[in-house]
Amino acid sequence: MDTFADPRNDGRRRGDPRSHRDGPPRPPEGGWAAWYLRDEDDVGESTEQGITVRTLLAALTELARERGWARTLVAGDQFFAWVESEPLVRISPDVYLLDDPPTPPYPAMWRTWLEGQAAPRFAVEVVSDDWAKDYIHAPRKYDQLGTRELVVFDPEAALPRRGRRIVLQMFRRDAGGALVRVEAGEGPVHSAELDAWLVVQRGPAGARLRIARDASGTDLVATSEELVGALGARVGQYEGAVAEFEGVVTVQRDLLEQQNAVIAKKDALVAKQDAVIAKKDALVAKKDAVIAKQDALVAEQNALVTGQAALIAEQAAMIARLQAMLARKADEPDE
Repeated sequence: MDTFADPRNDGRRRGDPRSHRDGPPRPPEGGWAAWYLRDEDDVGESTEQGITVRTLLAALTELARERGWARTLVAGDQFFAWVESEPLVRISPDVYLLDDPPTPPYPAMWRTWLEGQAAPRFAVEVVSDDWAKDYIHAPRKYDQLGTRELVVFDPEAALPRRGRRIVLQMFRRDAGGALVRVEAGEGPVHSAELDAWLVVQRGPAGARLRIARDASGTDLVATSEELVGALGARVGQYEGAVAEFEGVVTVQRDLLEQQNAVIAKKDALVAKQDAVIAKKDALVAKKDAVIAKQDALVAEQNALVTGQAALIAEQAAMIARLQAMLARKADEPDE
């Protein structure tokens, strides 16, 4: 057994005088005054305690949103009292889940004997300098209060020379209804109330209690700050991708402009060549017209020559007839 663990918290039979499951709550040894918690006794939290509590509250709020726990209050550092005649017998969970709370504004202290004010189903105690109240008294108080599951986290237990203290303890109701310790050690431990794992993360800043969806602690329930940071990183990646894309577009635009300039230059050369060709075509057409005109003159001259040849032939024929007549006359005898 750990030096600082109270064996009375490891399990009890039904009817234990410190539990009120079989009747009204009964005081601890030394009377109810041993469990009084006055306002001045609930001193401020340490830095480590405050960081752990804020991280857990943020993660539990995100988990509640994810699980759809619309009727569950995620809160902490508020008194719960369960003995009507002894209102100073109370406890102030660092973090708790309370199902079906009354309509706000919430009371300054929860009194479980009043209608609509129940015990938290899940609570976390982050061990402070006064470790005894969290190691010994807290589990017994939560047992009487009626909490179904209690987590005791001691961030200093992970420090050197604190080896006899326990980093993580889990208390849960057994078959007989007693709140008993079911886990004690380095973790991780599974929470039945959260249906998630509680894991201890160690780093340069110390040990932190986180909520994870898996036992290895790789799938952590992010806090709102972490979600904002992740969103900022994604936005940065998106902006980087946009800038890279714009750079590519700029290069492509420059290449396109260069290509358009080359095409325009080629188009100008083609237009110039077309103009030269058109000029040549005009000269050819002009030459063709001159040739056609010359061909017409040649044809006209050929027609004149043909007409003259016909006249010459006709004249030759007439001469031949005259010559024939003269020849006949020359052959005729003189009378």
